[in-house]
Amino acid sequence: MSNIILANRSLFENLPVDVKGIIYYFTGLGYLLDTNLATSESYFDEAYNILKPIYKDSIYFAYYLVLLSYLATVRGLQGKTELSVDMVKESEALLQTEFIEKYLDKNTKKQITHTHNLIKFYNLSRLSNYNSQENQELQEEINEGCKVHYSEFMTFSEFILNSNLDSDKLHLLLSIDNFSINRVKHLIEFMLEKKKLETEISQEQKILNCIAILRNRVNSGKTTFIEHSSADFLIAQQLFSLKRYAEISPLLKKYESRLHKIEVLEMRIFMEAFIQVGAYKNGDPLGPALQYMAIKKCRNYGFSRLENKLLNYLQLQQKEISRLM
Repeated sequence: MSNIILANRSLFENLPVDVKGIIYYFTGLGYLLDTNLATSESYFDEAYNILKPIYKDSIYFAYYLVLLSYLATVRGLQGKTELSVDMVKESEALLQTEFIEKYLDKNTKKQITHTHNLIKFYNLSRLSNYNSQENQELQEEINEGCKVHYSEFMTFSEFILNSNLDSDKLHLLLSIDNFSINRVKHLIEFMLEKKKLETEISQEQKILNCIAILRNRVNSGKTTFIEHSSADFLIAQQLFSLKRYAEISPLLKKYESRLHKIEVLEMRIFMEAFIQVGAYKNGDPLGPALQYMAIKKCRNYGFSRLENKLLNYLQLQQKEISRLM
């Protein structure tokens, strides 16, 4: 609906200023749901520029606060970490003002805080020195918030994969029926499988089960490109663990010409590097050299956790080269 209004410029130009801002906001939100981050950010920026000077005088002031949290999200996912952190700080400062304290309803405030927490976790967990034990309070707040609030797909996915939730908490999430959790239920099942003890199941069977969970996930016409690509990428990593290297390149090859569509920067860098891991295992000698380019990008953007992962893959490959010599 908002796109239709935007397309009719004569109608749009005659709307009240704050209504224009809200139309930009909802258009950006639609693109965020599809993880179309650059387009989402451009519409959010338009909404921000319109609403910032007038939000106190508008009936839509609550949307302005939510907008700030989503701007922090799209910027963080694109690797604009400093801008993301700045936006969270601006939003949190506004939440403490007398005007917002007086007029913002509790549910909206909780949604904003939940979105803040997810992007905080995402930004922090990109670093190799992230310690989940030191951030238990943040992780617990996210775990509780996701049961009732909207959670952006990529930040929520990273939370499920990297927060080290115990099996009881994962089972509880699995039992909840809401839009955000339903999108990541295959990841919850995946993590539950990974937590099984080797006394219960062999390591190889565990990995095979993880692959089956990802391949058999529920898909629909609304499943986005980023959902497909992130699941395939997880499968590729499991195949590497099984040393089924020949299956990696065919699985990821279809993304090689569409890497630009993966707007989550860290994931795109990792995917690009892993395509080269698969290529190297299939006989391409340039694989390790191209992986160094991905490692350099990690250093530029401060993704130190991913940098260490890629260095580990390179070390494994160099050991194999040494053995062959």
